[in-house]
Amino acid sequence: MTTPEAAEPAEAQPALPEPAPSPPRRRIFRRFGCGLGLVLWIVLLFVPCALFTLAIQQEIVISQGSAPDQQIRIWLIMDADQRGLGVSSTSVQQSAEHALCVQTDTRFLLWQGQEDPLTYCQCYARETGEAAWAYQGTHADACTPASGG
Repeated sequence: MTTPEAAEPAEAQPALPEPAPSPPRRRIFRRFGCGLGLVLWIVLLFVPCALFTLAIQQEIVISQGSAPDQQIRIWLIMDADQRGLGVSSTSVQQSAEHALCVQTDTRFLLWQGQEDPLTYCQCYARETGEAAWAYQGTHADACTPASGG
């Protein structure tokens, strides 16, 4: 026979909590994709700002360096026979202590009319390292050593 004390269930031991499942490891490609998506989203948000600036100011100019006219320029073309955008970028092609030439490459994105790309070279000189650059002349093509610019 069993005694009444033996018939009672044994005091239940508290169950140990199961460890929480570890979060899934994120793959490097997923992180890269999220970062790339964020960058693209920010760029997409800045497009209306750039278009609004073009509509109000007619151009956007970004300085590239300390040489004269060394800049990136985007401007609206609103002529009677041409409409679109012009984009010019510059680079210093020849540089010495007291002389330099800046090459400007201009491209056009026109939805009305047509224009060929342009390239020209502007040369500058100065007396001393602290003096201002003085304009020397423009060449219709790319800067070359034989043309002096």
